[in-house]
Amino acid sequence: MTLAVKLRLMRLGASKQPFYRLVAGDSRAGRNGKYLEELGYYNSILNPEVIKIHEDRVVEWLNRGAVPTETVKSLLMREGILQRWNESRRGKPAITGESELSSEELLRRELAESGAHALQREASDEPKEEPLPETL
Repeated sequence: MTLAVKLRLMRLGASKQPFYRLVAGDSRAGRNGKYLEELGYYNSILNPEVIKIHEDRVVEWLNRGAVPTETVKSLLMREGILQRWNESRRGKPAITGESELSSEELLRRELAESGAHALQREASDEPKEEPLPETL
């Protein structure tokens, strides 16, 4: 029998001061119940938010079939971990040199480059205006 493992947030902290641990745990256990391994933490109160994730351990659990909750999935996407994991599964080489950039910054750069190319194409594809024939 295999366990259904989820990557989820465990709530800690005082009332109105939440602090979360990212854990891998049995999906049947409660939110703050027994867990298999601690994978990081997330503090949403601080400005800017503090997110510390042990990427190698998260990737190991994802490879084993663990399913992240929606919130954990968004945190992993924000940190670029999910994108790198998906690329490694597809066999694409990891981005080198630009790994420091967030996925949002990479997307902005790609859109800026494609937008510039589109403007150049539009300028070169425009037909020259010819005068309209005069009708009387």
